[in-house]
This record gives sequence, structure tokens and C-alpha cells, in this order.
Amino acid sequence: MTSPAVARRRLGAELRRLRIDADIPVEKAAEALECSPSKISRLETGVGVPRTRDVRDLIDLIGGEADQLRDELLGLAEEGRAQAWYHEFSDVLDSSLERFIDLESGASEELVFGGAWLPGLLQTPEYAEALFRAFDPDMSDDDVRRYVDLRMGRKGVLTRRRGPLRLTAIVDESVLLRAVGDPGVMRGQLGSLRAMAQEPPAGNVEVRLFPFAAGVHELLVADLTVLRFEDDDDVVLSEGHTAQGFEERPAEVESLIATFRSARERTLGGAELGDRLTTLIDRLG
Repeated sequence: MTSPAVARRRLGAELRRLRIDADIPVEKAAEALECSPSKISRLETGVGVPRTRDVRDLIDLIGGEADQLRDELLGLAEEGRAQAWYHEFSDVLDSSLERFIDLESGASEELVFGGAWLPGLLQTPEYAEALFRAFDPDMSDDDVRRYVDLRMGRKGVLTRRRGPLRLTAIVDESVLLRAVGDPGVMRGQLGSLRAMAQEPPAGNVEVRLFPFAAGVHELLVADLTVLRFEDDDDVVLSEGHTAQGFEERPAEVESLIATFRSARERTLGGAELGDRLTTLIDRLG
């Protein structure tokens, strides 16, 4: 079964294509379903959770090819309503984070740049805990534990039995020098990073270092995550100093992927990265 978010995106894209091919305006579809045009828009963009009745009514309205795809469309609607593994963390999930984890769970490849701290899929529990406590010193111990457990749960995509996620992570050199937690936390984190870089869990992880000597690059403006899919459009999450947002416009996504690839050409990996990490670990004592 695909992730709920990916199922909703596929369902929405198909319904929109079928509606447009049938020359049915959004307003007419909304009238038939006795709802607002914005609800049709949310359904077609994969944001809204699909109700079986709504999908069935749209299929009846569109007819033709939609009738032939009825079972497939209703199946996607069912998958889109499913509860994912992270549902148990609903008390600490906001809508943006939930959508990201949902998409990540269904992605086949992830390209990520960490310019302020290590990407979540590379973090140890102790490093993640230190980050959460730094971000919100008033956060309760229970909430810190919940956030850490949620972040660690995301790592399941790297070792899942059916097609583990392929991860390419670029880390700015400043991240390795920035103290997060005490020296013991950093030793553990750098050691884990070295192990993952040298022996990824399923041969599917590539860790690269963007060194100071590489100079300035436009990728340094914001942390960037590209989620790529086998049978769906790619999505980018960009996190800057003052805002974050999803980008799904194909031309913009391709431009950001090109930016990532350009930065990768200036990075270090393999033995060079391993030696740098060993030096930093030794300095921590």
C-alpha cells in the first residue's frame, strides 16, 4: 500500500484530468456534490481527505473513462483515508509536518541539504533531543520524547523491506563544527554519521560534505529537501530563516534539483569525509 498522502495526490491528479477531459467546470462539479468549489480544489490537489461518496459522485458525473477506472479510483480513495504509522503522534504533529512525513513515507528518493543542522534522517536520538530542547527550552520532557520518537520513526524508510528510500544528503561543514548538546552528544552523532557514510544500512545512503573551501552557493540560502516518486510528481520542501513551504510546480522543482546537483559537484565524500569526521571526533576527546 502506498502512503496516504501519495494516494491522495494520485487520486486528485486523476480526478482533475478526467474532469478537464470531460469539459466539466469546477463549479459544476461542486454543484453536483453540493459543496464549495474550494472543496473540489482540495480534493484535486490531494490536500483534502477523500470521502468515498464524493469520489463515487464525481465518477458518476464524469462518466466515460472515469467509469472504467472506478475500482482504481475508489481504491486510491480508501488508501488516502488510511492511518499511517505516525498517527499515534498526532498530539505533536502540525499539518505541515504531517504532510511532509506522509510524502516522505511514499517517496523513492530524497535529496536533502542541511545548512544549519543535520537532516533528520541522519540524526541520533541524543542529537535530536538536544536540538528540540534548544529550539524550545520550555518544552516538557514528555513532548521532547514524543518529538524524538517521531523523528527516529522516520528512519524506517531507509530500511523498509519493499524498496528502501535512496537518500543523498549534503551537509555544510559548519554543521559538523556547531556544538549541539555536550561533547558526548557530538561524538556519538559524528560517529553515527561516519558509520552511515561508510556503511549505509542498505547501500542506499550517500552523505556528502560541502566544505568551507567550496565557497558560497545558492543552496546555502535555505535547507532543502526534494522528495522524488516513481509514479508521481516530485515535491520540494524549502526551509529558510523566516518561512517554509512546499513547491510542486514542475519547472520550479526541476530548477531546485539542478541547484542541488550543482552544489553536489563541489562536495566531498568517501574517504575524505571519513577522515574529516575522524579528526573532529578525536578533537572531542
